[in-house]
Formats: sequence, structure tokens, C-alpha cells
Amino acid sequence: MNVKKLLYTAGFIAVILLSGCGGNKELKEKVQPIADAMCKFIDIQNQLKTAVEANDSVRIDSLTNIRHQIQIEMTVLNEEFNAKYADKNNDEKFLKEYKKLMNDALLECPHLSKEDREMMEKGMGE
Repeated sequence: MNVKKLLYTAGFIAVILLSGCGGNKELKEKVQPIADAMCKFIDIQNQLKTAVEANDSVRIDSLTNIRHQIQIEMTVLNEEFNAKYADKNNDEKFLKEYKKLMNDALLECPHLSKEDREMMEKGMGE
């Protein structure tokens, strides 16, 4: 599933590249916009899959443009996050906290597939 690969790749990249700490509340405030953008991306990917199945070229073009804009948004958010927390990219405590906050935020996404949601819920117990 393309969405699943993207979700976990983005999460992995974010955990590795975008680390830092400044308190749970501040970190949560920085993680949320990234998770929101990822959720929008998942929604667009789901819509794009439906448009492809329906062979709706106009809708495919529109959704592809939206997807591109969301990718740009995610890149900007990740760069800003990385700039703020670049000094913490080897902090194990932070990485664990970041992963949990990102996982929690993504679990709020209504566009996750049942399989992705179950996998993420299992991951929370680690």
C-alpha cells in the first residue's frame, strides 16, 4: 500500500532528521502541524486512488496538484522543525517522546486505513 509506505517512511525520516526537545507541550505543538499535513496527504492519496480507479483524469490532475502542494508544506514544516531541534538528533529520550507524540497525532487522522491504525496502535505499546 503506497500510503502505508509513505506514512512510515515520513515518520522514520522525521524521527531521524527532525529531533529535539523543549518540553512535551512545545514538542507536541511542533509535531501536530506535521501530523496534520501527513493526514491531509493520506486523504489526498485515498481520493487519488479512487479517481484512478474511476479513470477520472480531471480529478487525477487536480488531486495531483493538491498532493504536490501538501508535499511542499510537509517539506517546509520538516525543515523548520529540523532547524529548531537540530542539536537533539541523537537524544534517545527525545526520539522516544517524538515517536509517541507523532503516533498519537496520526491516530487522530480519520483517513488512516484500518490496517494502518491497528499497526500504529500496536506500536504504541512498545
